[in-house]
Amino acid sequence: STCIHQGPGAFSAQGGQARAQRKGYLTRLDENNRIPTSSLLPSTSTSKTFISMESTHRDINNITQSTDIKNNEKKDREQHRPVQHRRCMYLSIGIFVSVMVGVAAITISIVYKQLSTKSSIQGDDNEKSSNERLFSEISTYCLEKYHSNSASFESLISDNTALLMQIRHFNTTLLPHNINPETDSTMLMTCSPQNLAILYIIIMTNGLSLMDEDVVWSLDWYALLVFYFSTNGNKWRNTGHKWSLKTNDSTILHPCQSMWYGLVCSDDLRVVEISLGSNSLRGTIPEELFLLTDLKLINLSMNKNLKGTVPSEIGRMKSTKVFDVWATSLLASLPVEMDELSSLEHLDIGNTNIILPSNDPCMGILKLRKLTHLGLENIGMRGSISTEITNLSNLEIIKWNGNVLSASLPTQFFQLTNLKLLNVDQNSLSGSLPSEIGLLTKLTELNLSRNMLTGTLPIEIFGLSNLEIFHAHSNILTGSLPSAIGNLTKLASSALQMNGFEGSIPSEIGLLTAFANLNLSFNKFTGRLPSELSNLSNLIFFFCWAIFSHWKFRWPLQCHEKIWENCDIKCGFDKN
Repeated sequence: STCIHQGPGAFSAQGGQARAQRKGYLTRLDENNRIPTSSLLPSTSTSKTFISMESTHRDINNITQSTDIKNNEKKDREQHRPVQHRRCMYLSIGIFVSVMVGVAAITISIVYKQLSTKSSIQGDDNEKSSNERLFSEISTYCLEKYHSNSASFESLISDNTALLMQIRHFNTTLLPHNINPETDSTMLMTCSPQNLAILYIIIMTNGLSLMDEDVVWSLDWYALLVFYFSTNGNKWRNTGHKWSLKTNDSTILHPCQSMWYGLVCSDDLRVVEISLGSNSLRGTIPEELFLLTDLKLINLSMNKNLKGTVPSEIGRMKSTKVFDVWATSLLASLPVEMDELSSLEHLDIGNTNIILPSNDPCMGILKLRKLTHLGLENIGMRGSISTEITNLSNLEIIKWNGNVLSASLPTQFFQLTNLKLLNVDQNSLSGSLPSEIGLLTKLTELNLSRNMLTGTLPIEIFGLSNLEIFHAHSNILTGSLPSAIGNLTKLASSALQMNGFEGSIPSEIGLLTAFANLNLSFNKFTGRLPSELSNLSNLIFFFCWAIFSHWKFRWPLQCHEKIWENCDIKCGFDKN
């Protein structure tokens, strides 16, 4: 018969009946040839057999249904898998394309920036080169008109509006000048050292503002540049690194970093020393120099073309310890502000045209209590020496030679027991030397020459065992040389000529083995030259013209004989 499959519980008529009979079931087929569960009747078994059969059918139906569900889920997964794979592929492609686009964009940006920077640098270099040429043209023009600070360079930059505005801004906002840019605009373009300094800073820094955070840095630079232009810096005789007014690259260096000649700087790049002695400075000391308030040493000595006055702004220099303008052509009187230099230890204004008033030759100086060096030679200082000089108890060096000091040396003067050098040569001092001179036990050099001193040399002077130089020639000194002269064992040079010394030359002079120069000419000694002079093995010059009180005498040694090796003996007017 026909087998119709209708689900998990369907059986064929013959197969179902055969299987039922094999299992011991009696089967009745319904009108659809199916085996109804109700027609399953046990043949000889108990009722449990029919219950077991029914349970087995339910299990078979459940297993079949579960299998069909799993098959359907598998088919669904197989149908959706290609779609998921395509989505992942599209997402990966999208991410890759995005990354590549980003990398390309970054690369293009970097290349563009490099090209832009290179172009900018080239542009800056071109601009800087142009600016340097402009400054060179202006400075050359101004230096040709060095003695005419009123000459204007405005025509050279009249087309550069930005530069004109910057010059006005710098002058009116920072610097110590009261210039009205509206009424005095032409003054801003004159060839003054101040304007040249401002112009240089503006051009070389492409408009760097002095009002930025590094104001002190900029003021130092400005002050040095003004000094440079005020003293004709392009004609200086430098022996080291010049004050270069041209940068080698785009880096703006502080003068301390550029190793400008004559400068010493602190770790924080403040100028603390400026030493330009014998450097052909020509011009004046500008007040702007004293914007360098950290300066401890100012040495402008031996520049004969340095003229003008010492600016009153020097009173700002509270830290300055050395101010040396020896052998310059500075003139007028020292400013009263000088006495404000409370730290000053070394002051030398000698060989200048500076004038000190006759009624107070040490005007203001006596307040400088820390002074150890006081050089006032050849400045026409007149009058007597004030007893208040004892206020300067730290003095070690006094150089007052070449003046017109009169009267006698006051006894209070010899209370300056730290003195190591005393030079009052070529004055008009008179009177006798007091015994208090023996208090100056640290003296190594004593020069009393070319005065009008009278009397005898006090015995105390021969107790100054540290003396190396003792000159007292061209006075009216009398008396004899005592045997105590042998105590001056360090004496290397002694000039006692042109006095009225008399008596015999003591043999103890032979103990002064350090002697290199001895001049006893034009005195009134009697007797013979002591043979102990031959002990002076270091003697180079021995001058003894007219050493005795008579012109005709018998020499113990002929003057033309070289009695000491390398010694030039000059004992008479005619060696023959």
